[in-house]
Amino acid sequence: MQSKKINNFGISPDRPCGAGTPARVAAKRRNYAAHDKQSQGISPILRAGSSRHAHKKPNTIKIIYIPHPKIRGEWVELRFMTRAIELRFRVSRPWRDSAPYDVVLEYRRRFRRIQVKCTTYARGNSFKCHLDHNGQPYSPKDIDFIAAYVIPTDTSYILPIRATHGQADILLTPNNPRSKYAKYQEAWHLLKK
Repeated sequence: MQSKKINNFGISPDRPCGAGTPARVAAKRRNYAAHDKQSQGISPILRAGSSRHAHKKPNTIKIIYIPHPKIRGEWVELRFMTRAIELRFRVSRPWRDSAPYDVVLEYRRRFRRIQVKCTTYARGNSFKCHLDHNGQPYSPKDIDFIAAYVIPTDTSYILPIRATHGQADILLTPNNPRSKYAKYQEAWHLLKK
């Protein structure tokens, strides 16, 4: 009797985990190959949907649907941490979920406690973002900034906690430069002060 080779993860190397039937595997490979041919010469970051000119965002709505709120929150935290690393911050996370903040950023020996929030809830031309935790608004004792991410427009807001005035909800209007929170749109420089 011949034994099958199994790698360190208990997966047979001749068939990828969760790949399905050989016909499905072949179809997936064709799709990946077609996608790679369409995007030759473009960096992987640009393929993911970002632009060469970060300050010039298209006014299109991006459809990203992550139904489970916990998973969606983790995804937004990862996006925030990735962008912070690109901007030369040192990024740390609390070990458990018991801290009032999600991320700690360090820049030139200064630490900032950040609570990351996201929204997909459209209200007219704006998006409603909940800034509370179990019905209680955050205070300057708990966090320094709220990073609010509007998923459909791919827009981040870096809000000092004092700018929210203890409100449980705020309206963010990414396409209006005269809106109340427009000066905090993509305001990553505030984290370096």
